[in-house]
Amino acid sequence: MPAEIATVAWPHGPAVALPRTVVPFHRETVASYIDRLAHANYLDPTRLRRYLTDTGTGCHPQADWLAIISAHPVHLLRARLIGLTERDHDLGRQRHHARPACRFCMARRGVTEPVYCWFPDHLTVCHHHSRWIGPGNRSVDDQRDLRGAPAVLTAARGHARLHRSHGDAAEVTLTEASRILRWWTATPSHTLSTATTCADTYIRAYPDLIDLASILAEGSRKILNTPAATLARHRAIDWVYTRVATRFPDYRTRRQPLEQWIGDRRIVAASMCQSDGRPRPAFQTRLARQRIPSCYRK
Repeated sequence: MPAEIATVAWPHGPAVALPRTVVPFHRETVASYIDRLAHANYLDPTRLRRYLTDTGTGCHPQADWLAIISAHPVHLLRARLIGLTERDHDLGRQRHHARPACRFCMARRGVTEPVYCWFPDHLTVCHHHSRWIGPGNRSVDDQRDLRGAPAVLTAARGHARLHRSHGDAAEVTLTEASRILRWWTATPSHTLSTATTCADTYIRAYPDLIDLASILAEGSRKILNTPAATLARHRAIDWVYTRVATRFPDYRTRRQPLEQWIGDRRIVAASMCQSDGRPRPAFQTRLARQRIPSCYRK
């Protein structure tokens, strides 16, 4: 027998591109892209996903392997796809947050199957085709035609402005606004939940939700930027009551949830400033700031 036997390493990972490739779209999830790539080549998506992992048992594809079989450079895939970084690897989170992109936008690009994207929360409407792509949009059949609903289209633009003006605080304000609306209308807690709601229910409440959230966001800014027990603070609170009563006259007498919200804003403002209006030293506010949403911390 020879002293040494030459061994050849087993092929590890793909070497060439698949016969058919598909274009990755901005904010598309890796799970959606691999599904489309597999369907285009008549492959099983689960098997292809496992083949692209380093261990063969997980669901986290290797970016360089995916680049080889898709014939697209790694930097392009990383720039467009959600799920190639450690934070977004989880397949469950991708499927939970993903919503199908507008079917007409995809059809213009020659794509006939759903393209699931991880859209930001404030992107709820395709204004090119007046289609709903917000919460409750789990399949292309849920993309309601909004050409006869101008109030929803206006609310979608207001939602985008709310996000541009207030950043992360906008989502906190939307949660508070949905809580107040549920209290006013005596609806279950899951009705306006972005994870469990149906499209029609959310669309009906969407204009009211965005209008109320816009009032609360501006009111919160006014309250937090005025000293306690001053005329400016009272004017800020009166502004909130007046705007809400004007926009929602049917709930003019049901002030309990709004009063609770104003009380919360007062607590946040008091935790951020001393009684004389000056900011507290960091060592005095550390515990108080832990109870304040990050978007309200200075």
